[in-house]
Amino acid sequence: MRAENRAIQFFSEMVGPNLSGPTEPYFWTHLVLQSSTCEPAVRHSLIAISSLYEDISKARTNGTSSKVNQLHLNSLALTHYNAAIKELIIIKDQGLVLLICVLFICIELLQLDRDAALRHYRHGNSILDLFDPQDTSWVCEWLRPQFHRLQTLHHFFGDRFESFGQHDTLRKTPIFFSTLKYAEETMDKIFNHSFQLVRRGVNYRAGGQQLEQPGPDLLEEQRSLRHLLNVWYTVFNNLEARSTCRPMSITAVQRAYLLSKYRLCRIWTAMVFSPSEMDYDKYEDEYRRMVEDLGQAADERTRGRSRNNFEFEMGFLVPIFFMTIKCRYLDLRVRALHYLKVLAAPREALWEKDGMYALARRIIEIEHGLLLDTDGKPLATLGATCWGLPPNEKRVVHVVTGWTGERSNDFCGHHVQGRNVVFVFKSPDDGVFFQPDVLGEEPVLLPAWSPETTKREVLARGARI
Repeated sequence: MRAENRAIQFFSEMVGPNLSGPTEPYFWTHLVLQSSTCEPAVRHSLIAISSLYEDISKARTNGTSSKVNQLHLNSLALTHYNAAIKELIIIKDQGLVLLICVLFICIELLQLDRDAALRHYRHGNSILDLFDPQDTSWVCEWLRPQFHRLQTLHHFFGDRFESFGQHDTLRKTPIFFSTLKYAEETMDKIFNHSFQLVRRGVNYRAGGQQLEQPGPDLLEEQRSLRHLLNVWYTVFNNLEARSTCRPMSITAVQRAYLLSKYRLCRIWTAMVFSPSEMDYDKYEDEYRRMVEDLGQAADERTRGRSRNNFEFEMGFLVPIFFMTIKCRYLDLRVRALHYLKVLAAPREALWEKDGMYALARRIIEIEHGLLLDTDGKPLATLGATCWGLPPNEKRVVHVVTGWTGERSNDFCGHHVQGRNVVFVFKSPDDGVFFQPDVLGEEPVLLPAWSPETTKREVLARGARI
């Protein structure tokens, strides 16, 4: 019983306030914690989450890997997770089942079990179908927004051909935000629809339709999203102006996070049908404003509480990573790389900072022909350093990654340890060429390409950026 009480106390003081990342933590600090006092399944889930979170924190403190955090190695978490599952079977209240579903997703994310987390997400979506979107119950007020944000997880890691009911149907942006939470929820919907448009436009950017005009439905969706983004920004500025007159103002971290998603959506929506990497250079003003916002957030973060080790949802990692690889203004992308290190949690759902930081850093080095020191600042130059905007043929357009945990000789015939990477570039004749690399502790000189690997095999395995 002492271990359970300690886990609940740890959740109250350390886990709950941090799981939400840069967004409002009320769901975890109040709703979940209060429900645990009267619902055994919630209490068991909370203890499992707390114990697994502590494992990650200890691993990070000791400098050991937190990639493998198996449930069977933590008897306390395993016991209470199984107990929560048994309790769930007899629960009739679908709202409570949905709450526990969110907690189960969290447990699986802490273990980096993508498939199990997505299964719970799909189950939760089917339950959410039972609730009227206009319902004002606590389920729609607190749980529906959770699933709006978890759609991002499905977009990035789930089956790209699988679709769900439109729980976040986007009609129009409100003309008034009464709270920051309302602004966040509206941006979550816009973000999801922007990503869906990006997915639908992939063939116009990198497929067989690059020379074709998008259909009227896609162009109308692009126009609508641009309008919604403009309205959202105006209404958010009004909220921010009002918040300065209140005791509780919007923090720099909250502001930077929301605006980084807003700017990411603006660029996504504008670039959705463009096949040219050079077109990203048009958004220098957006990049510069984003870096300024991130700088203010970083100052606030360093003055505030200790850093988090795990966040339940996407935080700063994806927006900042996107900027570091698509903004080719060296001064801005180097600063963004620094802010990625400062603002992002080591783990955000299934995203891991170490790997994304290493990848972004290497892309900067390759595109500008230089080396960065441990602080991410230019250290030395290579053959032809590009201090300005890199030419089209030096820009990374595609990345293929694979993880090798032990020494292996299966990458171009070399013994390597780390993350195997193949960078894909466009050649001057509009073809493609490849550059293998390794992200890790051992710099390995690799040949230009392995002849037995074809272009089709590489692109089929690719992780689009």
